[in-house]
Amino acid sequence: MQKKLFVSLSATSVCLAVVCLVMTPVLRAQQAPWEGTYSAEQAKRGEALYGGNCVACHGRDLAGGDRAPALAGAGFKGRWGGRPLAELLDYSQAQMPLNAPGGLTRHQTADVLAYMLSKNGAGAGAKALWFDGPEGGWAPVKRSADFMKVATPSTKKGEAFYSEAQATRGKQAFNRNCAYCHTVDPKTSTPADLLQALPSTFGGHFLERVVDGKMVYPSVLMLYSKLLSMPAANTRSISEQQRVDIAAYILQANGYPSGKEEIPVDVNAMRIMSLNEPGFERIFNGKDFSGWNFNLGANCREAPAGCGRTDPGDVLRVENQTIVCECHIHGIFYTDKKYKDFTIRFDFMFEKPFEFAPDDDEELFSGGAGYLIFSDIGAPGYPKSIEVEGRYRDIADYYAIGGPGKIGKVDLEAKRKVMRPLGQWNSFEIMAKGGQIVTSLNGVPVSKVDKHDYNYAGNIAFQTQGRKMAYRNIRIKAE
Repeated sequence: MQKKLFVSLSATSVCLAVVCLVMTPVLRAQQAPWEGTYSAEQAKRGEALYGGNCVACHGRDLAGGDRAPALAGAGFKGRWGGRPLAELLDYSQAQMPLNAPGGLTRHQTADVLAYMLSKNGAGAGAKALWFDGPEGGWAPVKRSADFMKVATPSTKKGEAFYSEAQATRGKQAFNRNCAYCHTVDPKTSTPADLLQALPSTFGGHFLERVVDGKMVYPSVLMLYSKLLSMPAANTRSISEQQRVDIAAYILQANGYPSGKEEIPVDVNAMRIMSLNEPGFERIFNGKDFSGWNFNLGANCREAPAGCGRTDPGDVLRVENQTIVCECHIHGIFYTDKKYKDFTIRFDFMFEKPFEFAPDDDEELFSGGAGYLIFSDIGAPGYPKSIEVEGRYRDIADYYAIGGPGKIGKVDLEAKRKVMRPLGQWNSFEIMAKGGQIVTSLNGVPVSKVDKHDYNYAGNIAFQTQGRKMAYRNIRIKAE
């Protein structure tokens, strides 16, 4: 009996030894790719980044919880132990942090990963983990020469929408096709002449014409629309290029400055070429994000100090002269310059929500936006500012961030009367001057702050808050 038991135990020991011999290389194979793949200095940097960006979900001990999985231990090793670290790095950079996916650079994500590997028992090596550039390097955000400068008033009558060459072509086209009925002589452009059904001249003050209390030519598009009914002999006798060239000539005859670019045959471009707004300057050029900066990530400071993305990524893009905001990541985009006394004007539109039926009350739509004026960009935490609410259901309300909270008065009846339905463009104006703020919706004042103490120049920030929307024709007048 003892002999049989000894044989049995011996056979078991041999089997266990064989299993150990077989399993040891497997375990080593799982650990070997991580061993020495990062430096101790890198893991130290990663620990600091982890504390600022990951700890809220994954915990201080990387054990995870209800909100996120563990980043250390058997479960993590089982999922990632046999896969390339490059795959884990790519996944982490694209999906994390949760409140700002992609908010860390590849360098920063690699630092966090190094810290994770150290907490999983992998030893440090001499070199850092995968850097695309110098170790620990950081690609600085490119800023314009105007960044953080205080804006000064403009003395221009308007923006330069046309070139001298285009106006010269327009003069030739005008003389050939329009001069037998019309002139551009500024001498005959009088207040009385502007009241006539057919003013005698296109020059002088023609573009300032007001009929029934409405500006007839608020944009180059409306001038172009007028020219579509000419020449009287045959409206098809000139090309569309000649038509916009004639528009350039009329702008010149009305004292508008010339520049390097030309008016294109593009109704969307002409729509955002505003007229009769002396002192206003476009701060969105309709082409790209020149003059704008980004901090995309909920409650994030800008990278490298925090998790906020400093590029538009897939959150914002320019399309057909508009800024399209997918808004799936919360954050802000803000002006280069700072403003104290100013008037800002722009158009906005929320995408019609898919979940709303035709008979649903649109006033209950919680699609968010907001406009932070006097923003103290760069200060820790959410920037001190006054928020002019952009959320559809309580648009034009005021909140003093870093101050007393809700302030100001809102004319709810006026707001409801002029607000256009979801899916349509609305115009918005914020006028801040001498400690007062007046906000208008579609040309009608709807809210006011009689007095505030945010008496400093700050950036103007547009919030991205979850629902798709668009902006166009953003311009501002500094006082």
